[in-house]
Amino acid sequence: MLKVFSVDVETECLHGKYAFAIGAVVRENSKTVSEFSGRAPTPLCASDWVQKNVIPALADMSQTHKSVRVLEEDFWDFWTLHRPNADCIAYFGSQGGEAALFNRLIRRNYEERWTLSPGPLHEVCSLMLARGFQDVRHIDLYMKRFGLWPTCAPQKFHHPLFDAHAAAIVWEHLMSKQ
Repeated sequence: MLKVFSVDVETECLHGKYAFAIGAVVRENSKTVSEFSGRAPTPLCASDWVQKNVIPALADMSQTHKSVRVLEEDFWDFWTLHRPNADCIAYFGSQGGEAALFNRLIRRNYEERWTLSPGPLHEVCSLMLARGFQDVRHIDLYMKRFGLWPTCAPQKFHHPLFDAHAAAIVWEHLMSKQ
């Protein structure tokens, strides 16, 4: 059984520390079994790129958490519930907010959490490159090429739940080509 835990984090900038929107999807045997979607207040320090590209994609995503810390802790609970036997993935996980999110959460309570890291956090873009797809900056091109498209709502890149679904579907497709 293939179990995938896919996470996407929106922060105030590429290497940001404020995870103000998080989406995650758990899939088993290519079927969605659970989702997490949460949003904290948008940081005032959000970069111009985030203001132009991410904030509009979140227009239909209302604030669900009073702070980033509460959002992150709720995500941690979701992660630990679904962690057993899951491959944890993110599209650009090592460069973006996903690895930083897990590191921050583990450091908050290191004694209890250090063994609960994703270890490793797999990157979809690295697997795309290993399988011969050179344009790893554009997951949408890969999805269109192979007729892969999430059926979840909303249908917007930079919405963390959509991006988590997209990464999971592409991961499953790439893993089926072993």
